[in-house]
Amino acid sequence: MRAKDLGILEYNKIKLLIAQKAQTHMGKERIEQLLPTNKIAIAKKLQQETEEAKAILNKKGHLSFGGIRDVRTSLKRAKMQGVLNAEELLNISNTIRGTRRVRNFIQDYWKNHAKNINIEGTSLYPYVEPLNEHPSLERDIESCIDENGTIKDSASPTLLQIRRQIQTLQGRIRQKLDEILRNSNYQKMLQDLIITTRNDRYVIPVKSEYRGVFGGMVHDQSSSGATLFIEPESVVSLNNQQKEMEIKEKNEIDRILRDLTEKVAIYADEIQINMVCLQELDCIFAKAMYAVEKRGVFPILNDKGFIKARKVRHPLIHDSEVVPVDVTLGEDFHTIVITGPNTGGKTVTLKTIGLLSLLACSGVQPTTEEECHFAVFDGIYADIGDEQSIEQNLSTFSGHMTNIIYILESVTPNSLVLVDELGAGTDPQEGAALAMALLTDLHNLKVTTIATTHYSELKSFAYNMPRMINASVEFDVESLRPTYRLLIGIPGKSNALAIARRLGLKERYIQLAEQYLSREEKDVNSLLENLESSRKELEDERQKIEKITRELELQKQKMQDDIRQFQEFKEKKIKQLEDQARLEIAQSKKAAEGIISELRDLQKEQQILKDHVLIEKKKEIEAIDTLSFQKHEKKTDVKHISLMEKLTAGDEVKVRSLNQKGTVLQKASDSEYLVQVGIMKVTLKREDLDKIKAKPIIETKQIVRLQKEHSDVRMELDLRGKTIDEAIYDIEHYLDKVILAGLREVSIIHGKGTGALRVGLQEYFRKHPRIQSMRIANYNEGGMGVTVLTLKQ
Repeated sequence: MRAKDLGILEYNKIKLLIAQKAQTHMGKERIEQLLPTNKIAIAKKLQQETEEAKAILNKKGHLSFGGIRDVRTSLKRAKMQGVLNAEELLNISNTIRGTRRVRNFIQDYWKNHAKNINIEGTSLYPYVEPLNEHPSLERDIESCIDENGTIKDSASPTLLQIRRQIQTLQGRIRQKLDEILRNSNYQKMLQDLIITTRNDRYVIPVKSEYRGVFGGMVHDQSSSGATLFIEPESVVSLNNQQKEMEIKEKNEIDRILRDLTEKVAIYADEIQINMVCLQELDCIFAKAMYAVEKRGVFPILNDKGFIKARKVRHPLIHDSEVVPVDVTLGEDFHTIVITGPNTGGKTVTLKTIGLLSLLACSGVQPTTEEECHFAVFDGIYADIGDEQSIEQNLSTFSGHMTNIIYILESVTPNSLVLVDELGAGTDPQEGAALAMALLTDLHNLKVTTIATTHYSELKSFAYNMPRMINASVEFDVESLRPTYRLLIGIPGKSNALAIARRLGLKERYIQLAEQYLSREEKDVNSLLENLESSRKELEDERQKIEKITRELELQKQKMQDDIRQFQEFKEKKIKQLEDQARLEIAQSKKAAEGIISELRDLQKEQQILKDHVLIEKKKEIEAIDTLSFQKHEKKTDVKHISLMEKLTAGDEVKVRSLNQKGTVLQKASDSEYLVQVGIMKVTLKREDLDKIKAKPIIETKQIVRLQKEHSDVRMELDLRGKTIDEAIYDIEHYLDKVILAGLREVSIIHGKGTGALRVGLQEYFRKHPRIQSMRIANYNEGGMGVTVLTLKQ
């Protein structure tokens, strides 16, 4: 990709915003090096990395790279046998600790939120698995250097002994100097009664006229010369001893630093690998944080030049000002010619498509709605903006042509070309002809192209070319303002006369201007007006159809849920009846056996009854019980299919055309019946119904009661505009009703907004004992603004 094209499409501005999300110098450095790839496999890998990092942020929150420093130069010096200072060693220790924290954070996510996936197959595994932990090196450094970068006394026994001797000498020196300060004979000779240092030696301030009284050495004097800073002879020897000990201290510190550096050198290559992985992870998570902030979505990438996305937003325009557009390109057509008035949004549309295509190939999620498709191009070329050059003495037209010539010499069939105001800056007739020639060449090469123009000739040209289509940016004549909506398939018109009329120009001027228009121009304008009117009607119809489709989907889901609930209730009731029947039979048998036992006892006592009589009686009892059991089973036999043609209210039937079960409510005519199927009542032909069995009375009453009690429970709950506490309170009451009604799946509408309500609710849903699972709604269900819950039964 040319640096010029990246600049035109403002790619570098996005990189600066992402770099602000990086937490380490290395991560910012990596983002500054970021460039879009023209390899689809690499582009997919980059997007998968960002998507997994975004999932981790959504599940676990912020990942901190705190403490991690760029120690690559220090590692290199350690390998070259240089000695690292205390600050460098402390940075390495902190980096080791930060590396462990990053590794544990991601592995904890895998452990708790990715139980059913192959960890080695995750996109972040190649960066997390190589991270090495070096606890022994970390402990060695921390045992010798404190958090301020000072060598600890405990770093070695020798250092501890030296520092104690230095403290003893310092105490003796101060004691001798204090004696001088307290001596009344010397006080008049001193400028101040203080002990200070010069050249790292203890001195006292003496008036210059008394310099010979104390002997010793003069280390400094005041600017006026009235005060001399003298090291009295009585402490010179002690100061010398302290200096000697300080040299020993420095030598011991150098030894400690050298030993620690040698330990660093042992692990330098492994820590260097950590640096590479941490740099990539910081870059990836910076892109993920940007995606969360901008509500980016995971794109479906292709190498066929296909782009399809809804509600595309330019990421540099604030949400309150940006107007989303729908874009389709590369499927039925690969060239779009956009016409329309100035300030209508044509240039923004070009930049948005180009910029998001670049970002999609860089692992940055595009700002659009769910399920967007973007192509991986081998080159993206842009001719947008004023190309006038004073230095090269080129006009605007010449500047554009120089750029376009380069583009024509560089493009391939897998390139994307974006040209703003093609052929502008010269004679309109020649400019239009040149624009058509350039578009023809690009079109014949099958280059994916989007061009904007004012030339009306290009409208009919695009209409007559295969796989080339007109488009325009909508303009509201009533408000005299552009809507910035991109209309694929409809050429734009200037609206000059309509705007003039709305602004109050007298009608006679309008009519006179219309006379000067050619017949062809009038026909075209009339055609465009009819197309616009038809488009609006179709758009209204499309929205109505989408609304009806959503309602039917909800009804279908509700009907399926009702049927499932009915089936579950029926099976439960049948099981209860079977259990009750078996219990009654067992009790009957037990009672009969008790009677027989009594008869046997009576026989033994009175010798009246014969055994064959008793056996016969027992068989009679068993026969009666078996018959009773068969009656119970017959009552609960749901597989029994009656071949009777006559249907009565309460009969359970299977509706062939719907492949659903229903209940006959009443006979509608000689050959039709009113049947309850889920929540719907439908009139069906007799031949469309297969009788299953008569409806048990207790079942019918139970179903009717459940429907009456919970018929007002809705399958969605709207929480938009509520705080998280208010939303949770409403959800608790809503779930109670939903579970009583036996609903399996419900939708929670929280809106898109900043995402705070969605994140808070989803965290609450994860911990709720009645919720089995949750998911973000599909596009036709509300997308990111709706969370769909599956409830436990």
